[in-house]
Amino acid sequence: MCEWLKRNPLVISHGLGGFPRFVVAEFPFGSDFRADFVRLCPSSGAWDIDFVELEAPGSAIFTRQGVPAKRLNTAVAQVDAWRTFVETNRPSVLRDLSKFVQKRELVFRHREHEPENDVGRSLYDQRTWVKWGYFIVIGRRKLLTDDELRKKAAFFEHHRIEVATYDRLLEAARKLDDVERESVKRRHGVEGCQPFRPSRTCNSRDAGLPRPR
Repeated sequence: MCEWLKRNPLVISHGLGGFPRFVVAEFPFGSDFRADFVRLCPSSGAWDIDFVELEAPGSAIFTRQGVPAKRLNTAVAQVDAWRTFVETNRPSVLRDLSKFVQKRELVFRHREHEPENDVGRSLYDQRTWVKWGYFIVIGRRKLLTDDELRKKAAFFEHHRIEVATYDRLLEAARKLDDVERESVKRRHGVEGCQPFRPSRTCNSRDAGLPRPR
């Protein structure tokens, strides 16, 4: 799944909310950490930076007793360790991330310069406000009961981590497929044409997620 998302970075960009402009994969920081994806959204005086941890699509989010499952607890511990490191080593993390985005950004590819916000300030400019966000993507929505959906939605309030299912990414991929389909129709001026088969640059059917049982 991670490899498919690396080939289709707009799914990560659109699927978790906000309006991120840059996406990178497998960002290493410290000696022990590596974020599956990082999303960056610049504005006039700030940056929103989201670290994303991917777990297996088939993983349970809660046990039968209604408490967080082992896989989710492990992911939460991982993200908590990220947060502690980032808050303790903020200047070095921002400088390393800025250089990494310049070399490895997935949406716009190669960049001549390190990224800047809308007033031309770098990630590590001390005059810039940085808002950090953390996501765990795990499981499927249809496998959750109404009570589990409520608990998942409340997770952010208790842990400052947003837990999302892979359905959000699939929905984003389908919308991108539709946009591409309509774009091709407009370019060719055809309204009643045969169904267009999207290119493999963003085909939601290629994501390989297990179907809910």
